[in-house]
Amino acid sequence: MDRYVRVGDVAGWREGEGRSLPTSRGGVAVFRGPDAWLAVGDTCPHRQSSLGGGWLEGELVVCAMHEWAFVWRTGECRRGGEGVRVRVVRVELRGGEVGVWLAEDEQVEGPARAGAASTPAWLAAGRDRGARAGADADGGAPGGGDDGDADDANDDDY
Repeated sequence: MDRYVRVGDVAGWREGEGRSLPTSRGGVAVFRGPDAWLAVGDTCPHRQSSLGGGWLEGELVVCAMHEWAFVWRTGECRRGGEGVRVRVVRVELRGGEVGVWLAEDEQVEGPARAGAASTPAWLAAGRDRGARAGADADGGAPGGGDDGDADDANDDDY
């Protein structure tokens, strides 16, 4: 049976802000969207980055590390790995607080913390991913891809 776990106060949460709740199952990323609260598993399956440090793009939760994107209602990966998913977690508001429903055997491993990233400036300005300042020609993050050294295993290829 699932159980309700308090994540934080609604009043202290800005629209678009994500927070990560560490748990024994990889954590939960909770966001305050423009019209709804949403939660997904916090670990991006690509490079295990925190999704709570990402941002919202319409119906998508976007990972700040390499911009993999997941539909928050279904967990389906829309940009990144084909056939990959993150779990979707039920969110509930109770008298001024926001909480999530976790499996009874899932343990909370610390307080929720604010995500490291917020809506990036290029998105807030209405530009597309490839048009942001400093992006590589392929639309990747600055410095991503092959950096010319011999250690390609550590390059940020998509």
